[in-house]
Amino acid sequence: MTERYNGWSNYETWCCHLWLSNEQATWDHWTERAADQLEQDSDSEVLNVTEAAQRRLGAELKESIADDIEAVLPAASMLTDLLTSAVQNIDYDEVAAAMVAAAVELTS
Repeated sequence: MTERYNGWSNYETWCCHLWLSNEQATWDHWTERAADQLEQDSDSEVLNVTEAAQRRLGAELKESIADDIEAVLPAASMLTDLLTSAVQNIDYDEVAAAMVAAAVELTS
């Protein structure tokens, strides 16, 4: 089991949330996306609307970060491999949960 970092599941997750929440425009974008996800129905019999929104937003975050890496770094390099390894440690559902919670707070 990995050690928690500043209240987050690990350093990579904390760092991801820090960067996404550090600039107002970026934070606004992702909390808007969270609000959009909350407006969708849960397509699961197991997950409630909030949990489903967190899962969908987590998948969207993961895809967005992967696209950013692909756009900036060469297809094959040591730096790409190291960065990809670090990004795989991010708990996207945990980051998404914080964003969904913020979206709920903003709309209430």
